[in-house]
Amino acid sequence: MSDVSLPRQIRRLRIFATAATVIAAAALLVAAEAVHAARDATFNTLTVHRLILRDQRGRLAMVLTNHDQPMPSVINGQRFPRSGGGGNEIIFYNRLGNEQGGLLWTGQRGGRDGGQRGAGAASSTNVLSFDTVNTDQLLQVDDGDDHGRFFSYITGWNRADFNRPRYLRLFQRLAAAKTPAARRAVLRSPAGQAYLRGTARRYLVGYNRRNTAMVMLADAQGRPRIKMFVTPAGKAELEFLSAMGAVVARYPK
Repeated sequence: MSDVSLPRQIRRLRIFATAATVIAAAALLVAAEAVHAARDATFNTLTVHRLILRDQRGRLAMVLTNHDQPMPSVINGQRFPRSGGGGNEIIFYNRLGNEQGGLLWTGQRGGRDGGQRGAGAASSTNVLSFDTVNTDQLLQVDDGDDHGRFFSYITGWNRADFNRPRYLRLFQRLAAAKTPAARRAVLRSPAGQAYLRGTARRYLVGYNRRNTAMVMLADAQGRPRIKMFVTPAGKAELEFLSAMGAVVARYPK
């Protein structure tokens, strides 16, 4: 490089350095704007098949899913196929990543696969379920249409504590079962029967598919002890039952 061309080369280097600095600053500004936009974005319409919300540690917090993609149940960290389902769902999870309640909305004409059960037959179910950290649902609100027979009720349960070791092992076995028959076999085991015995329906308030309004109160083993009815025709009745289910008193007599 000659002495005559050196100033010219220095000027070129200065121009290049200035241009590179400007480009880098612009790139950083664009990246910062992109990060800001990613954190705070506004959409007119967002179409998804499933929306999964997670906390900062990656654990499930809430899921919105359609009727074709039901989420598996998650209890004590174990995943297994959901009983029921088949509807659009919003599922809530606690800080442990376990399911703790949700909503289910489903409706169709004919059977589940579109088969007709009478002309224009329709069925629907809407469920709002409340769980706790250590149990399945303790409170559930249901209403629906069973091919023209409507129903609506609120139910409350006592439940076994899922954190007991025998129930932890039970749910591990249920998660490992690959077929409905295998899961039924697990529930028929002594641990499964103990779990089922630990589930007791304590009360029900609503009306059934025969349009009879009803209140049922049960003991800690889930045995109905008081029933009140009002039939569609307006007949009212109150029954007291023994632990064996026999009516011990009825009003009016």
